[in-house]
Amino acid sequence: MLDDVFFEAQTDDSPIRPDGRPCRMAFFVKAVELYQILDEILVGLYLKTARNEDMESKLVHILEIDSKLQAWNKSLPEHLRPRHAAGNDEISKRQAIVLRVRFLHARILLFRPTVICYCMRGATGSTEHPSEPDDASLSEVMLAECSRICLRLAHELVETFEQYPNTQTMLGPLPNWWYSVLYVYNATMMILVERFLEAKDGFATESSTADRMWHVALGVLKSYGVLTDSVTRCVAVLEIFSERLFLDNGNLINRNTAKATHSHDIDCDWDSLWAMSNPLGQESSLTDPSLYPFPFDDFLFTDSMSAPFAQTFGPTHI
Repeated sequence: MLDDVFFEAQTDDSPIRPDGRPCRMAFFVKAVELYQILDEILVGLYLKTARNEDMESKLVHILEIDSKLQAWNKSLPEHLRPRHAAGNDEISKRQAIVLRVRFLHARILLFRPTVICYCMRGATGSTEHPSEPDDASLSEVMLAECSRICLRLAHELVETFEQYPNTQTMLGPLPNWWYSVLYVYNATMMILVERFLEAKDGFATESSTADRMWHVALGVLKSYGVLTDSVTRCVAVLEIFSERLFLDNGNLINRNTAKATHSHDIDCDWDSLWAMSNPLGQESSLTDPSLYPFPFDDFLFTDSMSAPFAQTFGPTHI
């Protein structure tokens, strides 16, 4: 990584310029590298996969991509690591947080198919290791661990958005709002699944971490509602699924009854959740377009917004 002003003075690739300041090109280079891995995730796991494909074969690909993500994360310069963000200038601080959020989002997308498969195979709300590990296949153990990782990533992503933005101005060291809404929405969908896992086995309480993160995530999304109607559709979809999966507050006492008497409805809703987890795929029985809160036209519009309008919400390069 070399800044153009030091082409003559600097001959070695380094994240630190000869004047001791961080390389300005580092963020761009690492962002492009991450997007290349994200493209591999979307193409390999969402565009070129069928619902009936064996999960065991997918796990191999998932582990390969995750190793690339881990290598990318370890290669980040110090000034682009969130734990050093507090001592950086505001630009470097925001770049570090943005890259971390994008990294979390990429890993959530990577592990999301394992969560859906884990649920369809009759996972329990405790998400503990199998009680008889000697009888469990290695793929089953890996599937459970990938699911736990995905849920932890979703929590961290939502906590990041809870920590930094100013809910009055919607400014802060975060991605632009159209990316932020997408990231939080995907993370919240995984938290919704976590709440269902807890509820169906009677582990759910109103004070559980998953339930708290659910309300935090909805609050974050609603705070972006002043900027676009798409956020309202996001929240509506999440609340519809919460109600259909018997997770609304009015049904906290009757969840066990709901589990016993509405198994067919839950099966149908898992089919819907699968479709929501694979919106880019070709095979899906969920055809209602109203369940997709982000029309591609919306993103085409936001990507083509004029710089003065985009600067109202933050730098256009992030």
